[in-house]
Amino acid sequence: MIFKRPKSALSNQRGFTLVELIIVIGSSQISHRITDPFTASERIVMIRTALKKVGIEMSRCWIIPVPDVNIHKLWVSQIINY
Repeated sequence: MIFKRPKSALSNQRGFTLVELIIVIGSSQISHRITDPFTASERIVMIRTALKKVGIEMSRCWIIPVPDVNIHKLWVSQIINY
């Protein structure tokens, strides 16, 4: 999350304002399993619904699905390049 001052409608208790929220959904290619029962689209809908419910302005949010590459070093650079 990226925060800046001053206080506004999207402020937290410390007085910082949400400028941008980036959420990365890992394992986006996997679904319908015990450990990953939902599709990436279903996860995005659930996250957006929860954020709206607490008053987060969706124009300030990025929800990015990222598939696994199963090689940690490549995955990190993949996230950076998104």
